[in-house]
Amino acid sequence: MKALLREVKHALKLNLKPGLALQVVAVSLVLAYYNSAYVQEKLVALTDLKVLNPYLFSGLSTALFAGGLPYVILSLSKRVTFNINVLIFMLLFWFWKGTEIEFFYSFQAKLFGASGEVSVIIKKVLFDQFVFSTFYAVPCIVIVYIWKDANFSFRHWKVGINSRLFKVRIPTVLVSNWFVWIPACAVIYSMPTALQVPLSNIIGCFYVLMIEVLCKPKDSA
Repeated sequence: MKALLREVKHALKLNLKPGLALQVVAVSLVLAYYNSAYVQEKLVALTDLKVLNPYLFSGLSTALFAGGLPYVILSLSKRVTFNINVLIFMLLFWFWKGTEIEFFYSFQAKLFGASGEVSVIIKKVLFDQFVFSTFYAVPCIVIVYIWKDANFSFRHWKVGINSRLFKVRIPTVLVSNWFVWIPACAVIYSMPTALQVPLSNIIGCFYVLMIEVLCKPKDSA
């Protein structure tokens, strides 16, 4: 438990300021959408573009915000050494996750409804964070990132699939995930379904910066 709390605290400390800034941007965007006809018009135009091919749009936008942009930030800040193979991985992996998110948000809209009612938002947040993220999304990200951090070596990747992975690393990312995404999802699900992926991309940029810290290999404890 001490190792878990230490890892969570370390990641949040490193990324607290950018995280708060992105949360403010996300909330401001929602407030602007519901209070500014100009902002609403521009965002509706974005949804018109997304409707043409929602999975391609969501894949590309997520690849940019959660894949390319965070990696450029990490490289420029010298927190990682630039590697073209890793950049390609980031773009492809987050393109895939973007298409998943598009499917999941559409599925939730059918399951719970597409309204912005508080009861609907609560249901979506709970299902998102305590079912989808807990049992699939977070473990998937952590396990795939172990392969990335093992320089895409399956032999070294298998070494990282150990008891610490399930006792510390996945729970650490999961707890950190809740800190970021429970409030973020409440904001995201208050928006029309077509705008949920673009809004999640903004927050996703910070989230990827955070999990880069959390998923880095640690000495066995």
